[in-house]
Amino acid sequence: MLILIQKPELLVPFISPFRGHASTQQTNSERAITAPSELQDAIAQVEPPPPTKTMATMIDLPFLPKDYDCEEMLHKSGRNFSYNDMFWDHADAYKSALSVNGLVQHATTDEKAWLIQEMSLLPFVRTVCETGFDAGRNTFNWLVRSEMLAVYSFDEASKNYSAEMADFMMIEFTDRFYLYPGDTTQTILEFAKQHQNDTFQCDAIFIDAVKDTETIKSNMEDFRSIANRKQNIVVVDAHPNGGSAHKRALGIWQAFVQEGKLRNYFRCDFERLVDSGFQKGGLTVGSFSF
Repeated sequence: MLILIQKPELLVPFISPFRGHASTQQTNSERAITAPSELQDAIAQVEPPPPTKTMATMIDLPFLPKDYDCEEMLHKSGRNFSYNDMFWDHADAYKSALSVNGLVQHATTDEKAWLIQEMSLLPFVRTVCETGFDAGRNTFNWLVRSEMLAVYSFDEASKNYSAEMADFMMIEFTDRFYLYPGDTTQTILEFAKQHQNDTFQCDAIFIDAVKDTETIKSNMEDFRSIANRKQNIVVVDAHPNGGSAHKRALGIWQAFVQEGKLRNYFRCDFERLVDSGFQKGGLTVGSFSF
């Protein structure tokens, strides 16, 4: 596994009691999103798997100033990535849903998908909060690695295919995917207010870098307010080798680090296939500090 830490003694042990999924009613969509109490009760009775992976056992690589190639880092960690049975159980259906919407190129796999699936196996990760649903590629990779994991996605959902792909996720991963469409500076804030006095927490947080500065800053602040305070992981799909959107997002990231709100772990880059050919992509990973 890939999380990079110099001082593992700073981290508390990974204790992962299940916290019930949130329930809500969309205000800007006719679709109701609820998590049945029976599901919460059933999962609450399941003992979480033994914590075979913790940050203390991850490969130790310094975050700065050196950058890493994501695939090379995987190999150096001694981690020979392979897709599990759940991935293959859902892969054809996901590819078919993408094909119907003319998005089959989203079915390609790369180091970003590998890293997301690896991070989903961290024993404290039960709840993922993300922005940037789009066609659900990140969402899919979170969901296919662990049946104990649920994704709460906040996205403008302005593209024609986003609603159809969200419907697919809700059917394919029943009661494990929840979409909150609309302006993320409002929807995440409202969600956080609704859950400020209950046990809901975001264990893993994924930030879409292709947003304006104020949106990214707002998203990070609001997610931080409902993040798991004992252990969490934060990912932004940005790297210094990327374009202007990447650099803008990392400027906000670094401001959070300097303010003591965020701790760096690692970053790596890779080549990804887009409509126009190959493009430089990357991830920066850390955790919120309190």
